Amino acid sequence: MAISVRLYVFDQNNALKRIPQRIRDALAFGEDGVPEYAGTRQRIAEVVVENEAGKPVRILDARGSFWNFDAEGKVGRDLGRLAAEAMELAGC
Repeated sequence: MAISVRLYVFDQNNALKRIPQRIRDALAFGEDGVPEYAGTRQRIAEVVVENEAGKPVRILDARGSFWNFDAEGKVGRDLGRLAAEAMELAGC
């Protein structure tokens, strides 16, 4: 079984919207931003799941946090630290 870390942002209706891994990685390394979140503080859920045949079968851990997006829609250096912690938790 494989383990993955999934990232979600709460939308305006408090529904979870998944952030693709490519965008998560680009945010973590300061390579990209999300213009729609520029200048806002967003509620984030980081979920570690166990996968079988590419499908999630069990939640191993879940954490909530807030991300502060700058005027360009980028997050600060803290995101890189949070991403490293999540990957460590997942055993990556």
